[in-house]
Amino acid sequence: MALFYMHGVPVGYVAILLALVASMGGFIFGYDTGQISDILLMDDFLVRFATCSTPGVASTCHFSTARAGLIVSLLSIGTLVGALLGAPIADFLGRRYAMVVECILFIIGVIIQITATNAWQQFGMGRWVSGLGVGALSAAVPMYQAETAPARLRGTLTATYQLFITFGILVAYCISIGTRHMPGAGSWRTVVGIGFIWPFILMCGIIFMPESPRWLASHGRPKEARHSLARSHGIPRDQENSDPFLNAKVEEVSTSIEHERRICAGWIDCFRPKHKTLYRTLLVMIVSACMFILGFSTTWAPGIWILTACNLVGAVIVFFFLYESSDLSLESVDLMYNDPKCRPWTSRQWAPPGYRSRYDLAQQNKAAGANKVVGPSGADESRIEKVDYGDANGIGTSATSTAFSSEDEH
Repeated sequence: MALFYMHGVPVGYVAILLALVASMGGFIFGYDTGQISDILLMDDFLVRFATCSTPGVASTCHFSTARAGLIVSLLSIGTLVGALLGAPIADFLGRRYAMVVECILFIIGVIIQITATNAWQQFGMGRWVSGLGVGALSAAVPMYQAETAPARLRGTLTATYQLFITFGILVAYCISIGTRHMPGAGSWRTVVGIGFIWPFILMCGIIFMPESPRWLASHGRPKEARHSLARSHGIPRDQENSDPFLNAKVEEVSTSIEHERRICAGWIDCFRPKHKTLYRTLLVMIVSACMFILGFSTTWAPGIWILTACNLVGAVIVFFFLYESSDLSLESVDLMYNDPKCRPWTSRQWAPPGYRSRYDLAQQNKAAGANKVVGPSGADESRIEKVDYGDANGIGTSATSTAFSSEDEH
């Protein structure tokens, strides 16, 4: 059964769990990022891996800029490589099993780190291997959450990934404060070793979550895709084949998958203007850069001016370039970006073909969630028509859409 309804859209408890469980990938990222600053200052770590004028005396040991920089940055280098490989791995193995493999890779990196004795290169390579896992997770987790979460909660649930990153940094700082004065290698090995816990939680939890319905549909498993959608929306199994709301969602996903198969796009297509793909890529890159500069600027005094500038630039970019996607499925978002009549500042009023407004869409979803398609003027299930998606993006496909003719008025 649905846990609650949001604007008429049923939301199951699984949708909440998948956000919390999958976001452990962000926690892993934050924890591994936050621990190194304290570890570099711990006495035993300095004695083992730094350059000492008096061997065994921590006060005479220090890291050169190059060595400290490499130890810190190897995680980010591994993250870059992992992020580039994350999407292909998730496409090949499936979102859930890709996350399991990436957690195992992170654990291998942790093992390499805690078994290092005197070679800083080994510790650094351990961070690089862990970075591969973290980077791949940073691609797989938001992808999985966006594809599986109900449309109304997609933004909220996906944002938990970023929240868990900051939470992981906080926990790493707290644990490091508690272990920094421990004698011997336990001071830093405890911090690194606790990193085993977080991927184990993610591996065990994600196995019980539904697979991405889009991935299942794209691999010729429509029944499992339907069941996955039903679980995330809290629709009972005995109603999976008859629920109007679920039928519309399954049809929408299937139509989108067929369109993607005809396109056969690759990485290079992210930088092509067709279907506003380059526009979206640049938008994400610019917004991400602004957010990174904003975060960095808070660590030094003149940063208040950069903070103000980033906020102003971000507000301008959001208003003039970012489309409002609330209440829309991923397939409808793609249609909206490709609609030549839709502008970012008017996108809140845009609705998919066959709907007069987003309010109409919400009402349809609410009625479908109650197993009866009812329109604002009392229409019923017989008022279902085929909508030509070629009007919005020029691909000429059609999908079943719960819609009402123009003669109906509010």
